[in-house]
Amino acid sequence: MGIKGANFNTTLVFSTRKWKRFTKRRNPDSLREMNMIRPGPRIPTLLSKRFYLRSRKLRNTAKNCRYLATEPSEGFLAKLKENCPNIESQIGSAEQISLPDNSVKNVVCAQCFHWFATDVSLKEIHRVLIPGGKLIMIWNHKDWSVPWVEKIEDILNEYYKGVPRALNYDWKTVVENFKGFAFNDHKILPGVHFQGPSDAIIAHYSSLSVIASLDPTSKAAVLDKIRSIIQEADLAFDNINIPMKSEMYCCHKE
Repeated sequence: MGIKGANFNTTLVFSTRKWKRFTKRRNPDSLREMNMIRPGPRIPTLLSKRFYLRSRKLRNTAKNCRYLATEPSEGFLAKLKENCPNIESQIGSAEQISLPDNSVKNVVCAQCFHWFATDVSLKEIHRVLIPGGKLIMIWNHKDWSVPWVEKIEDILNEYYKGVPRALNYDWKTVVENFKGFAFNDHKILPGVHFQGPSDAIIAHYSSLSVIASLDPTSKAAVLDKIRSIIQEADLAFDNINIPMKSEMYCCHKE
């Protein structure tokens, strides 16, 4: 059964909860400002995969956009319904999109495409996009030009082996090898900085899946290394700033 109301102005957004860092400054209107999404008379937006939106942000965009939401997890979908009761929503995934062929103008994957960068999902996205429709992929990255941030990243890389990750750009190879999409734009913009006391920064790294899944001893050892790097950087422990940047890729359906 397809989602009611799909039309040529529909924009699908697959996302993770980290997308809220991007929406603090930017929303679908920003994508139009950057010419990644062209304005239409009405742009329904499908929010998906652990997408958390604040009511104020929805009010700011409600005049121009209609939202349709999918989420593969019932728990996260329930949370979305709780936070945004006015949003249409249903269980769904990038591998099985409940929309008819050639019915979607744009597909936006925020902070998540690397998790489902397969021919299966690309075929499904290609199916629902109209001719010339856009697939837009967005990630928030830490700024590794900052020495102490880079040192922590080097530690984390040891635990990300074999784990899908945006940073190794394997997902880009999948798209390039797929016959049906062509890249036509790439942008790097200043991101929303992640700020907080040292405990909050350590908690952030502790929550990363590859660290959270370690046994208690190994996890403590990794966090001690991260804590030492922060101490050596001589940062203000009550207000540490992790600089971020937003990277965007856009390709169109051929």
